[in-house]
Amino acid sequence: MVDVLYDYHLAQAMAAQASDSSAYRYRVYTQAVLQKYGLTQAEFDSSMVWYTRHADYLYDVYKQVDQRFSESGGDGGAAVRRSTYTSLSSEGDTANVWSGPTFALLTSQGSNNRFHFTLPTDTSYQTGDRIMWHFYSDWICREGERGAQAVLSLCLENDSVVVTTQSIYGNGEQRIMAPKVSLPVKRISGFVYITSAWGTSLKLLLLSDVSLVRMRRTEPVTLSTDKARTDSVSNAESTSPEDSINSAALPSSTDSVKPFGRRSRSSHARPTRIPPARR
Repeated sequence: MVDVLYDYHLAQAMAAQASDSSAYRYRVYTQAVLQKYGLTQAEFDSSMVWYTRHADYLYDVYKQVDQRFSESGGDGGAAVRRSTYTSLSSEGDTANVWSGPTFALLTSQGSNNRFHFTLPTDTSYQTGDRIMWHFYSDWICREGERGAQAVLSLCLENDSVVVTTQSIYGNGEQRIMAPKVSLPVKRISGFVYITSAWGTSLKLLLLSDVSLVRMRRTEPVTLSTDKARTDSVSNAESTSPEDSINSAALPSSTDSVKPFGRRSRSSHARPTRIPPARR
């Protein structure tokens, strides 16, 4: 069953690479996987129904499927879409603070239609940090409506709650970004539940690469107006009036300095003497 589900999700990822409103590629690729293992769609659905009723077996199967995707590296398909957030550490300006399971399987039949978490904050959180819940969604169903709702809530210091919701209708990356808040966060919680109506056909929702990212924006250091004004006044006071006058009176070059006292002959001609008149 591990091989079947691995190839099945790989086919889903390949079909999701191209836009197809009629889901033609999805049906062709998934049917090719079933034919590879000699299964019909009814037999596959029946097997998945049995596994959903035996959650321990299904959990072990998907642990192996997730491990194979992790080891496949960049071999295409779902491995290409592997999240970079899951590899982040829990420290730093951008950190992955998720401590729960990295994948979950939900079904519209029975009580296993909801996945939820609650995470208390610690001293590493600061006011103004952004919180994003990130995961990938993959539907396993042949027909019928696909619908789920994701909710992320922040409980603040004053016990007020900020809620962000997002609908999930297709396969692919899901980002639920909480808004920036001005108060410290006490607790972070969230859940995903299937809203599609019950039916006779199998309908599963796989959540993988689950992470909770805390992002901190480093503000640039700017010089305030008061500080700039103070520096300008300090620079002005450091220069005395006498220095200002002397610097303005001094010529820019010594060549323009003329000696005082004796005047230059070239600049003042000698006066002409006029003889007295004869008697």
